[in-house]
Amino acid sequence: MLDVTTSAARSSAEWELAMPLEEAHQRVLRAVAGMPRVRVRSVAEDRIELSVLGNFSSWGEVISIELTPAAGGTGLRVRTRPIVPFTLLDWGEGARDIRALHAAVAHDDGGGGGAAGLAGGSTGEPSPQLGRLAPWPEPFAWFAVVTASVLLLLALVNLVLNSSHIGSSLPLLVLMPFSLVFGIGSLRASRRTDVSEHDGRRRRPGRDR
Repeated sequence: MLDVTTSAARSSAEWELAMPLEEAHQRVLRAVAGMPRVRVRSVAEDRIELSVLGNFSSWGEVISIELTPAAGGTGLRVRTRPIVPFTLLDWGEGARDIRALHAAVAHDDGGGGGAAGLAGGSTGEPSPQLGRLAPWPEPFAWFAVVTASVLLLLALVNLVLNSSHIGSSLPLLVLMPFSLVFGIGSLRASRRTDVSEHDGRRRRPGRDR
C-alpha cells in the first residue's frame, strides 16, 4: 500500500511513474477526467492542482501534484490541504484521496504506457473516485441501518398520532434517510469486497487442484 503521511488534515505521498514527464502529466489528467467531484484548478508543465468538492467528512480540499524528472521516469509528489485553512481533522479524507489518485493513475491505460507504467501495475479493479466517502465498517453500518430504521418508524408513528405537532417528527424524517442509505451502501460495498476477495483466493494458482 502507498505510504501516506498525514498531519493536521494535510497529507502527502510520493511515487514514480516509469515514463517521461510529459506522458506522466497527461496520464494524471486522464485519470481524473470525468470524476464528478474533481475540478482542475490549474495546469503547468510540472504541476497540476485539483480541487475536490466537500462531503460529510470535509468542506473540500486542494490536491497539488508536482512532477519532476527522475532516473526511472517521473517522480510525483502529491499533497492535499483542506479548503478551510484552519481545519485540523479531515477524518482521513486527504489520505483516501491520495490513495484513490494513485490507484486511478495505475488503472489508466489510455495510450499512456499501460498498466505496467506504475510500479506495482494495475489492480484490475474499477478506477476509484476522489472525494467519495469511504464505506462505514460493517458493524457500524449494521448499527446505523437498524437505528435509522427504528427511528424512522417512530417518526412516522409520531407523525400519525401527533399530527398537531408535525415539526417534532421532521428532524428524524430528514436526517435518518441519509444514515439508512449510506449504511445500506456500506454493507453492499463490504459484500462486494468479500466476494472479490473470495474470488481472488479461488483464482490463485494451485488452489483448484
